[in-house]
Amino acid sequence: MIGNTAASSWLNRRFIIAVMALIFCGIAAYLIFSNKVLPEAEGKEKEVLQEVYAMRSFAANSGIRARFSGITKAYKSVNLRPEISGIIKKIHVNDGDFIKQGDVILEFDETESATNIKKAQKDLDASSLKLKSAKALYDKGLSSQESYLSAQSSYDKAKVELLKAQTAGKERNVKAPFDGYLEKILVKEGEYISEMLQSVLATLNSIDTMLVSMHVSTSGIKVIENATDITVAKDDVNAKAERHFISKSADPTTRTFAVEVIFKNPAFNFKAGEPVKIDVIYSWDKPIHYIPKSAIILSDSGDIAVKTVDTHSVVASVKIDIKDEDEQGFWVSGLRDEEVIIIRGGAYVADTNKVVVVYDSKTRN
Repeated sequence: MIGNTAASSWLNRRFIIAVMALIFCGIAAYLIFSNKVLPEAEGKEKEVLQEVYAMRSFAANSGIRARFSGITKAYKSVNLRPEISGIIKKIHVNDGDFIKQGDVILEFDETESATNIKKAQKDLDASSLKLKSAKALYDKGLSSQESYLSAQSSYDKAKVELLKAQTAGKERNVKAPFDGYLEKILVKEGEYISEMLQSVLATLNSIDTMLVSMHVSTSGIKVIENATDITVAKDDVNAKAERHFISKSADPTTRTFAVEVIFKNPAFNFKAGEPVKIDVIYSWDKPIHYIPKSAIILSDSGDIAVKTVDTHSVVASVKIDIKDEDEQGFWVSGLRDEEVIIIRGGAYVADTNKVVVVYDSKTRN
């Protein structure tokens, strides 16, 4: 009896030890395998997401900005031509001088004028004698009416030539018709100038008011027509401008339209012939986005598109319609009112990829 009891006690102890061993092994296995990751899962956890640079863009139909390039030119420019013939006695100004309206630019030799007056008077006297003779013969029936009328015409012409010579003698000075800069004097002192040839004496430009000439696309015409603010700029100088001229027909070669804007230039900060930028703020009939050129891609289906990132950082390509462009970017439709658009790094990601977005602070939107 005692032997049976001892055997039973020994069996119970073995059973308890076995149970405790199993519990210990279970705990150990749990601790080991709960911290272990399968190779596939481990690879996913350690995957590094592609980093892309993006901009947050908001659609707008007012306050939209565009930039064009153009060339300045004087609002008023005139080639001065001779109204009389004669020898240039003196040139009173130099190339590039600023002159006021009425200032003498050059003067003709009065000797030439006096000679012209004498010659014109002599021709008139001769024509007068011929007219008297022709009239006497016509009155007596000794000459035709045609002869008399021809003599009368010659006399009238001689009177006009004398009047012109006398006027030229008084107005032998060439004067500035308006304030401006003398671009170039094209004659020399002592040179004989013929009124008949109409040679250019000098070029005078008025630049207190100036024009900017540019060529724009069809959509660019719409931008100019809907402009609420136009600024002409070069370096650190700018001036407010207004629409002045929009061509109604395109250049047959470039298919662009000539456009001019006008602005005041009282301090003469701008010179004629300078390249400038024209910044335009305008309104559009429907909300559109402005995006940099780096954002444009060609989708797998061949459409012009951009890559966007949703709130879960997932990439998607979106087809767009380009409305206009300037030197830096495009105005496009086809997007939601607010989009996150990839501007750099989009070539390295595909649709449905998850990415890390870095926002670019240099973009305009």
